[in-house]
Amino acid sequence: MHDRLPIPEGDVFIHAGDMTDVGSLEDVARFNGFLKSLKHRYKIVIAGNHDFAFQNSHQVAKSMLTDCIYLEDSETTIEGIKPMPSPLGRILYNHLRIYEDISGAVRHRGS
Repeated sequence: MHDRLPIPEGDVFIHAGDMTDVGSLEDVARFNGFLKSLKHRYKIVIAGNHDFAFQNSHQVAKSMLTDCIYLEDSETTIEGIKPMPSPLGRILYNHLRIYEDISGAVRHRGS
């Protein structure tokens, strides 16, 4: 699915959820292959509401993403920029106070 989308060139690729079709570990492996094909220096990924593998087999699914920075209510700094991720739309205004030094939020809003 993802390999059919036009991805612009750049330094940072951000995927804000729904990397899988049905949430299987096979989908996670396929998505990791897609990430490997990208030339971006940094790849940031958070899970979405369709990414059931991250609920059912969290550690296994997370370990399969070898070609990105997977964030789940955690933080990273990339060349001075600090995105605050929130899988499954868990970002609330109250949580923003905890991360006062963030540069922006990466959020998945499931429907």
